[in-house]
Amino acid sequence: MSSESGKVKVHCDICNRPVEFQVSQEKIREQKDGILRVALAHGDPIHAIIVYIDKNLRVRGVEVSDSFQMEGTRAETVVAASEVAENLSEAMGEPCFQALYSFAEVEEREKTAFILDKTILRTICESGVICLGKIRQKIAFLEKAMGDRIDLPQIQSVCERYVQEGLIKRI
Repeated sequence: MSSESGKVKVHCDICNRPVEFQVSQEKIREQKDGILRVALAHGDPIHAIIVYIDKNLRVRGVEVSDSFQMEGTRAETVVAASEVAENLSEAMGEPCFQALYSFAEVEEREKTAFILDKTILRTICESGVICLGKIRQKIAFLEKAMGDRIDLPQIQSVCERYVQEGLIKRI
């Protein structure tokens, strides 16, 4: 029996915090489909997510658990969001961004920015580390206000311009 294990880091959408836990390679090898499903209880108030991990210890999905029951004790480790950003980006197949300045500092500098640009930048500045898909979700209200659909390439283009200008960084 091998005691080979590795650390896995995921982001919980319920508490909006990163969570780290140990996974045994042996447990993954035992899975017929090669995907280990881990129910992870954590947080205050306590809640659970289900994490899907492949043989390379890559997170293939994270779901919110509808309900759970737990007996005994639990262990949890919370890590800084910036430490998880690269893993999230890889798992989600999309870039993550992090603000280098506060929104107030950027707003002063970018007085003529369009509403979409400012909305994206505010979302990044207020979120710490955020993936492209999450930015898209957070600006959905803007689509309603503008009466127009904002597509992901349009958002990515704005993000890339801000990366080039040094206002945000790509993680």
